[in-house]
Amino acid sequence: TAMTYIGGTIFRPLQITVGTTIATSIQNNTIQNISVTSTSTSTAQAAISLLTGNINCGNITGNTIGSQSATGSIVFSGSGSASIFSGILAGTGTPGAMNISNNLIGGIDHQVTGAPATVPSLRGISFQGTAVGHSYVVNNNTIGSPSVANSMTTNGNGGIIGIFSGSNSLGQQITNNTVANLRSN
Repeated sequence: TAMTYIGGTIFRPLQITVGTTIATSIQNNTIQNISVTSTSTSTAQAAISLLTGNINCGNITGNTIGSQSATGSIVFSGSGSASIFSGILAGTGTPGAMNISNNLIGGIDHQVTGAPATVPSLRGISFQGTAVGHSYVVNNNTIGSPSVANSMTTNGNGGIIGIFSGSNSLGQQITNNTVANLRSN
């Protein structure tokens, strides 16, 4: 059975807040078979949340969030106004340069419940930051599934986005990603 979470706090199965001296790697993790019911209004809920520290050197790679072969591997039901759930979220703290590559994100069912004032939304990869050193390389990721219809879905009109950049830093590279089979009802 799915791991079940019900509550009002921010949901982050893997949160990274590390030091600034030695680079940290986040590689080959699998996050799936989860059912979340959240009332949080946070825009920083994510399966992998990269906050602060030296998360650098091309080492956010090979992670699987949800499933590429089935729908509903992660079910996120949210009623918090303007909340956002992301597969991978980077830059909400003070990280350095990041390389987010070769990750698989799919099989996510985002359900809006209740009547939130601003409808919650779903993002595959989301990154932000305006300080010098917040440069991002986002490449060779698969968001949604090329072969499974409705791999990532939302029933709300808050939006569904494959890759979202809220960063105005120079030097961003977003290349060779696949975004497929996203559906907003």
